[in-house]
Amino acid sequence: MSSKSSPRELTGKKKRTKHDHEALRFIELAENGTDRATIDASEGRTILHIAVPRNSGGYFGHVLAKLEPSIDMKDNLGLTLLQLSILLGKYAAMQKLIDFGADIHIHSLYGGPIHAAVALDDEIALEALMRKSVNVDDIIDGGITPLACAAYNGSVTSMKTLLQAGANVQISKPIGKAIVANLTSSESMVQILLDSGANADAIDEVMFEDPPIIAAAKRKQMNVVQLLLSSSTPIEGVDWSLNGIIAYTESVTFKAEDDVHTAARVTALRERMFNALENINYLLADICCKALRNDVSTTEWDRLRNLNLLYLSHSFHGQKPVLSSDAIVNMALVYQKQDKGKEVMCLKAALALNPQNERAESLLRTALTDLQEDTNTEAKMKDDQAGKQQKTATHSAAVPPATSPHRGCCSRARRRSRSLLISTADELLNLLDDNPFPAAANAAAAADPATPA
Repeated sequence: MSSKSSPRELTGKKKRTKHDHEALRFIELAENGTDRATIDASEGRTILHIAVPRNSGGYFGHVLAKLEPSIDMKDNLGLTLLQLSILLGKYAAMQKLIDFGADIHIHSLYGGPIHAAVALDDEIALEALMRKSVNVDDIIDGGITPLACAAYNGSVTSMKTLLQAGANVQISKPIGKAIVANLTSSESMVQILLDSGANADAIDEVMFEDPPIIAAAKRKQMNVVQLLLSSSTPIEGVDWSLNGIIAYTESVTFKAEDDVHTAARVTALRERMFNALENINYLLADICCKALRNDVSTTEWDRLRNLNLLYLSHSFHGQKPVLSSDAIVNMALVYQKQDKGKEVMCLKAALALNPQNERAESLLRTALTDLQEDTNTEAKMKDDQAGKQQKTATHSAAVPPATSPHRGCCSRARRRSRSLLISTADELLNLLDDNPFPAAANAAAAADPATPA
């Protein structure tokens, strides 16, 4: 539907799409003076919460004008309209909310709007908030600042934007976080932070961090160690050179102590992440997950990441899964015939809560095999289609355009590809489609409650 559609244009249409009908329903509810606090009993969202994901700005503005006092309302999980629009990349709706005066500092389940924009490395959303003089040092429960989000996420552009806007480089002790992220951008971020006056010795004890230079040495980030050498306070008894620091972190004594420290860190951060999910603080849960990236195996970290994605994506629909491995397996069974991507996400999430869940492990192996077969089939179809198109193009070149039987038909897509696996936070929007999380999934979990893992 065009973003310019008005109520008059919608009602005058001879053929209406599903989204047109939804638009008219929202407009009717708004114009009939529906109680602004009305919550959809089945999903726990206001009229505007339902409208945001389904529209890119057209009729949403009309509904918003009618329900303007509701723009800062939260749904049953505490999600605001502005944050929902940012998380889903609905920029037209986001801009209308900002223009109508939405509070850009209200904290929600994913921090403030600026935290969501930075965590997703969303330059459009961040710039829109900057134009309204958003607080770049906004701190949420857990002590997380936008700069910390940028460091953990490897968002160099967002980091530069925040620092240029005057972000306090000392508050969140960002150097250690940039190193822990262990991304290709870590070196660039450390250099930017040092140039901005960040303390090279600052340690975030709440996140059980090592001294930044030691953290870099453990991860063999040689260039980062070199950057920090002159800015860090020497450790007594350690040869304060690149080779000396690397040798220190490879010593038997250091490794024995570090193994104990790392095990305690993993246990504490996992527990904090689970508690954050239970308490609907999804930004803190995400930060704890990213902090564990290099302290657990790739498989375990992928499972923890999918657990976070499961909770955040369900929040788009006003839903909160039960924090139980067995209950989440039951949810996976609902998706088994509907969406393999969501089934895999659920099974990985179940194993994050209980790695010994043999049922989840068995179902995951089967689901991944099915996914691979689907991927191979899809790839073969694309190859076949490309071959047909090449053959058609060759044939069409030899036939006069006016008489070519293939003119115009071979350019149409015959099959819309779909993403089967969730790989990054940037793909969250793929989780909101024409087949959203059905109520049956939560019903299945509730019907067979299990003891939380």
